[in-house]
Amino acid sequence: MPSGSAMRRGSCAPADEDERGAWTGFPGALAFDPGRRRGYPDLMGKSAARQNPPPGESSIARYLERSLSNSLDGVMVLDRNRRFVAFSKGAERITGYTQDEVIGSSCSCHGTMQCQDEHGRSLAGFLCPVRMLSDDPGSLGAKQRMRLRRKDGGLVWVETVYTALRSADGAIEAFIGVLRDVSDSHDREQELIANLAELRRENATLTSRSHADAEFDAVVSRSPSMQPVLQRMRAAIATDSTVLISGPRGAGKGLIARTIHAKGARKDGPFVLVAAAAISKDDAGRELFGDDRQPGAIRAAEGGSLYIDDVAELPHDVQARLAQFLAADVAATRTAARPRLMVSINGDAETAVREGRLRPELCYRLNAVSIELPPLRDRREDIPALVQHFLDHGGVAGKRAITEVSPRAWTALLSYSWPGNVAELASAVRSAQLGGSGPILQAADLPPAVRAATKSAGAPAASDDVLLDPILEQVERQTILEALRRANGQRNRAAQMMGISRSRLYRRMDVLGITPSEPADSESR
Repeated sequence: MPSGSAMRRGSCAPADEDERGAWTGFPGALAFDPGRRRGYPDLMGKSAARQNPPPGESSIARYLERSLSNSLDGVMVLDRNRRFVAFSKGAERITGYTQDEVIGSSCSCHGTMQCQDEHGRSLAGFLCPVRMLSDDPGSLGAKQRMRLRRKDGGLVWVETVYTALRSADGAIEAFIGVLRDVSDSHDREQELIANLAELRRENATLTSRSHADAEFDAVVSRSPSMQPVLQRMRAAIATDSTVLISGPRGAGKGLIARTIHAKGARKDGPFVLVAAAAISKDDAGRELFGDDRQPGAIRAAEGGSLYIDDVAELPHDVQARLAQFLAADVAATRTAARPRLMVSINGDAETAVREGRLRPELCYRLNAVSIELPPLRDRREDIPALVQHFLDHGGVAGKRAITEVSPRAWTALLSYSWPGNVAELASAVRSAQLGGSGPILQAADLPPAVRAATKSAGAPAASDDVLLDPILEQVERQTILEALRRANGQRNRAAQMMGISRSRLYRRMDVLGITPSEPADSESR
């Protein structure tokens, strides 16, 4: 930033400039010296013609001086020729340069401080934010995150907000820059990005396990709340009984049914789907059982599996007929030609029976193997892996290749409650792929409802430095506590449930301040 020979304090313009007012730098503050030259604006709000301000205005000036001196942020002022005319104590602390070394020198990003943007490009020339303000008459300000070299040779990440001071006719009079040291938050964001990359790698490892390990590569999950689902799926695969899959709309019930069929003994037979909500009440019986003119879905699924989505949407007379079919199926010796029946219901079966949407006798016949899916809000730790899965396997024609998700986008994705569950998340990722540009998925690419959740959930605003830390820590803490609860406090078992090493679990528990409910030697019992 500063370059060229330092000028005498208070001389903020070349010697051959016309006689105008000048800014002078005081330790920790800014002031305008009306007795030197005339014409520059006055930050203190005093007219250049008033040599002796009233006591009240002097108090304001002293207050501003004290405030700037104590501020952790740095403040600098450049004149129209981009020479430093003021440099606060905060700026000295951030850069390591003193006022005497900076005042009067030119702001040049390829000079002493070697300012670079987040991509390592020098901010000199056309990328200089002050120059951009100068070249854009309609712009009032600019914001830039940059890495600059301190006087001691160290590197520091700063975020600077620049404001142009213009005269009534729009001419640039000066520039004010407010610097904030964001090195710590930048390092944390980079660490979080690395952790997310590790999560993706671990997910790839889990999904590549052999079928002999009874892992389901189509079901993307590392959440403890999904462990009972996987256990019930294994039970369903090992039998030929009816399966009832319950859970909120969009939670992935159809995927569970398809996976059970693909892993079971009937995998070589057909998988026939009947969406009960999509057929009229008059046609429901014919769709399932057929008539003289055409066979129904039961006939079409012979040798395979018949999956009825949202079975409670079937008319009651068709439900009764289906219950009779299942009763006859149990009474007789089942042959390989008879289809296996799997159904889903939105919500839970007991509520559907109580509300009169599902006939009790049908519920009893269907409930041989029951699987209950949790909503996505109860398995937020799965969101990073699900997002990566949809980015890799979204199947959107003409989609852009996304290699990274920005920290602010992760904040929005993890803050939103996802009432539409996994289906809504998949739709949001597809929308972001089609709506944005570049290899990084930004928060602005996401649907408005997802972006708005950041503020409604009390997450940091977009202008704050720390964006992802509190949300990911909260998700990680909840995940570990849930795993410990399910493992009865046995940390070795909890680590296995989450697919991580025991040493990593110990480290994360220590960082998050989690105290085990049982002694550490409980694993050996």
